[in-house]
Amino acid sequence: MERAWSHAEVLDLARSMHAEVPTKNRWYRFRIYKNSFVGTKAVSWMLGTGRAQSVGEAVRLGNLMLDKGCIRHVCNEHAFKNKYLF
Repeated sequence: MERAWSHAEVLDLARSMHAEVPTKNRWYRFRIYKNSFVGTKAVSWMLGTGRAQSVGEAVRLGNLMLDKGCIRHVCNEHAFKNKYLF
């Protein structure tokens, strides 16, 4: 059974991720997206720090952070995925 995360825990996770997952300016379709990270790096960080026990759990946590407004896709077009999306 998957662990239930409180709102405060999700916010704390997002703060830690913001501090530790590398961000940089990224170009896509002639546009720059400042200080963005990619889903694959966030998933790797969650697994590496023990915040998630599986890729599926990391993606679920990413979507929790998305639902709580802690993170977002740069164009608001995608859910959180373990892909090179920013």
